[in-house]
Amino acid sequence: MKIAFICVGNSCRSQMAEGIAKTKYGKEHEFHSAGTNPAMYVSPNGIEALKELGIDIASNEPKGIHDIPENMDILIIMGQDVPNVFVDRGFEENWNIEDPYGMDFDTFKRTRDRISEKIDQLIVRIDNGDYKRG
Repeated sequence: MKIAFICVGNSCRSQMAEGIAKTKYGKEHEFHSAGTNPAMYVSPNGIEALKELGIDIASNEPKGIHDIPENMDILIIMGQDVPNVFVDRGFEENWNIEDPYGMDFDTFKRTRDRISEKIDQLIVRIDNGDYKRG
């Protein structure tokens, strides 16, 4: 499956999701991330939160939605703050994860852990056949 995580800046939530997903499930699935309004850099707190898990996203750069392939199977919208600009680009679901941008490091860690849990749940649903390819 080809899965994209979408947030506003591609600086925090979607970058963490892509890093976690690639590390845990990158051999079975393809993962991308993007933002509807890409930031200038990946959040240092997001980088540090993943570093605690042994995941290195320090060299990542924010990407826009046009930087991800057109043929995604699943689009994960990270929160209610993300504008809906996607038309027929795959199954879509909103995880409603609050943007930790500008928050303290503990908030980033909680966000990281919630994202990791949601990714595990998503993979179980994929494995159970909840998402069928076109």
